[in-house]
Amino acid sequence: MSEQAALRTIAPEPRREPADGGVGARRTPEDGGASRPLALGDTLPSAPHVVSRLVSLGDGDADTSDLLATIDRDPALTARILRTANSPFFAQTRSVTSVTRAVVVLGLPMVRNLTLGLTVWDATSTHLAPQQARRLWEHSLAVAHAAQHFAARTQAGAARDAFTAGLLHDVGKLVLARQFPDAYRQVLAQATATPLRPELERAAVGHDHAAVGALLFERWRLPALLIDAVARHHDLPFAPDLAGVVGAANVLVGCAPGADDEALATAATAGVTAELWQQVQDRGRAEP
Repeated sequence: MSEQAALRTIAPEPRREPADGGVGARRTPEDGGASRPLALGDTLPSAPHVVSRLVSLGDGDADTSDLLATIDRDPALTARILRTANSPFFAQTRSVTSVTRAVVVLGLPMVRNLTLGLTVWDATSTHLAPQQARRLWEHSLAVAHAAQHFAARTQAGAARDAFTAGLLHDVGKLVLARQFPDAYRQVLAQATATPLRPELERAAVGHDHAAVGALLFERWRLPALLIDAVARHHDLPFAPDLAGVVGAANVLVGCAPGADDEALATAATAGVTAELWQQVQDRGRAEP
């Protein structure tokens, strides 16, 4: 089974301070660089209890027990974690048959971050059509693994943090679909053939997914480095840091056929080379 097939089996079911002074405001070309505050207010979804619990966990034995207990209370989440752990992305030679085993072979931080990503998606993806949600999940998981590979090779940040940031980088799209269901579904439908540019979102609904995702995660008290990576993953030129490798992964995974050269030129400022991208592509074509 190829990685693309595996992606479909595990889809969730239907800081450096930003230069503009914070994730609650973004500078846009349309307003000449002036801050545009987000006006979503208290309409943003509340953090699920599991998310709050995961953010508070460390790496000790007691935290491992707490994580396992948290996951065990949700059989559907347990099943998705195991499907993901057994996907070609993690290249396991032996089947992972329990969350305890997943912690052993993947490590506690990776299982915790994977659980965080799946839980956030479950909490925010209910306002998209199933096909749109699946397509966005497949893209996000591919970006997560590419960003993880890039971070490990370029030392732009911890690989596990790059994976999580990649998995969460487009959650703002899910929030916009929730806040502006009709208008934003049309935006997504128009962007099926080409990457969705933040300026198109701002023109349609007044906000872009990077700023909204960062604002949501700030309110949910996620780690600052994840908030910053989500906020800046479209900021060009990319920096050689966590946000940069996530942005580079996003550009490369989402580039149109035949546009690799342009995407690689954009990704180069984050330290991502054609060789690194080829390694990701080769792994994607590999059979388990």
